[in-house]
Amino acid sequence: MIEQKTGTTLAPDWAAMMQARFVAAMEKGAKPVTGVYAMLDAVRAMGLPMRVGTNSSMEEMAVKFAATNLGSYFGDRVHSAVDVGAPKPRPDIYLTAARQEGVAPHACVVLEDSLPGAQAALAAGMTCVMLVEPGKTPPELPGVLRIEHLSEFPAVLERLNGQG
Repeated sequence: MIEQKTGTTLAPDWAAMMQARFVAAMEKGAKPVTGVYAMLDAVRAMGLPMRVGTNSSMEEMAVKFAATNLGSYFGDRVHSAVDVGAPKPRPDIYLTAARQEGVAPHACVVLEDSLPGAQAALAAGMTCVMLVEPGKTPPELPGVLRIEHLSEFPAVLERLNGQG
């Protein structure tokens, strides 16, 4: 698409070069979302399994996890749409995660921060909770629950699980 729009021919290794630059930038710039550690600790304390379904590559996730110290929460429970061959908004990544966890899709709750991710969760038949920055207008998606802070997520899980 870049070649078509610019009329320029890109080097054969252009995509790999850009990926390497992107990963290098993440090493310096990846920051955890406010409240993520407390939220993950609360979900872990509930005894609920957690997995990551991402459009990022596994290399990107390794760098992000190293920069944010989040890797210990997920271990090998990370699923990349690159490996599945179907990026969000297709539901494949979430269906793969549910299948590997041994949980029916309708019993899964997905925490998302993007429109394609929320669309993927809904297409997979899962409940979607979307983190929307305060003051931002959330996308119109019927059935998506919305929160503004990660601290709200454990209470949503308790309500959905009939405990709150």
